[in-house]
This record gives sequence, structure tokens and C-alpha cells, in this order.
Amino acid sequence: MTMNRMTRTALGICLVASASTLALTGCSSSDNGSTQSSTAASSDSSAEDARLAPSVCGTPEDDGQNHEIPVGDADEGPFHMEANYFQPGDMAFDGGMMPAYADSIAHIELDVKVNEEGTKYGWSVDETPADLNIDYTVTDKSGKEIVKGMFMEMNAADGSHYGTNIPKSAEAAGLVGSLENPGEYTVTFHIAPPKNYGLHQDKRTGVEATEWFAPFDVSMDWLYTAEQKKCIVDDPRA
Repeated sequence: MTMNRMTRTALGICLVASASTLALTGCSSSDNGSTQSSTAASSDSSAEDARLAPSVCGTPEDDGQNHEIPVGDADEGPFHMEANYFQPGDMAFDGGMMPAYADSIAHIELDVKVNEEGTKYGWSVDETPADLNIDYTVTDKSGKEIVKGMFMEMNAADGSHYGTNIPKSAEAAGLVGSLENPGEYTVTFHIAPPKNYGLHQDKRTGVEATEWFAPFDVSMDWLYTAEQKKCIVDDPRA
């Protein structure tokens, strides 16, 4: 969730093997015109990289709060976006759209905030826009899809965001492997405007825009450490 909300402690560990010996290795950037993360991973990431900070889960420093691991951030169209991941989320209601806590290995989220360009649609700067349609796809270095899914709108202790749980295995969906091991990936978010959500056009109440923005993709290089697994417990509500 974004920097103007709860102060977060990023989790992660230094990868214990080089990229050539990781079970699943890094992704190169897509050439489909999608926006690339401003925090793209590199093979010589330093120990100071927030994405590699050690997890406090199960240590004396564990304060019982949630600690997100950053993926990256991007500005595109009407939005500023920050992606993070952590242990799976246990939901009160998900409409059957999200993998259950026990069946998941991580929770991935995209914090979307309106920028100045977005005000022409009637939103306010830093507002979380409602009813966006967001999908995600994780690919490996070769471009092979590892897992993909649809994001939901949801609220957590530090506010609203879009996100979903990542299943332990995506084989049932015809994809390959899982995110069991650390590695370098690319995660691509497909962002589409609301459906059945009107824009006032009259003189007194109308917004500047006459139609919604065109769908677009945002890709981020994901330095995945699997540190969130330290926070997975038998009973997340205990």
C-alpha cells in the first residue's frame, strides 16, 4: 500500500544463489510497449535494495504488523501505481474469485492512486479509483507464463487496494510451476476502466473527459525473494 499510508517495513532476503543457479531465473522486459517499472531489478542488486531486506517474521523484532515487500512502481495515464507482495490474505468475502489462504503462497497487490491527469474523469488526486478492471500475469525469463489472475477491490488495515492471492500451484489453470522458489520475474498488470460507470457531461456537473481512458499495460521487473513464506501460519486469524 502506498507510502502515504501505514509506514511499512519491506521484507526480503539476499538470494542465496546466483541467477544462473536459481530454480526459476529472471525475466527480460517485454517488447509489447508496456510501461516498465522505475525500480527494475538488476543482476547486481545490492544488499541495500529494499526488496532484499530480511523478514522480521518469527524474530524478536516481529511487531505483529504486516510488512510488505516492494515489487516496483510506475506512473502511467491517470494513475500512480505501487506493487507489493506479502503472505496470503485471509478474506471475509471474496465471491469465490480469490484463492483461499491455505491454497496460496503470497498476496500481490497494486496500490492505485489518481494523479493530476486523472482529475479530468472527476477523481481527486491521491484517490483510490473504484471499479477498475485489473489482471496480472507473471512470466519467467523466457516469457513463459507462470501464473495469472484477476484482481479484486478490497480493504485492509491500511486502506483500499486492488489485489489477490497467488496460488501455490497454477497447474490447474494450464500454466507452469509456482512461486515456491526465489527468482527474477516480470509481472504485468493490465488496467482497464470501469464498466457501467457513467461520466456526467452536462454544463453544471459534467467532467472534462467525454470517455474513459483506453486500457493499458504496466510491466515491472520482480525480484522475488519468497520471504513472505515465513509469515504463513496455520491459523491466520489466531
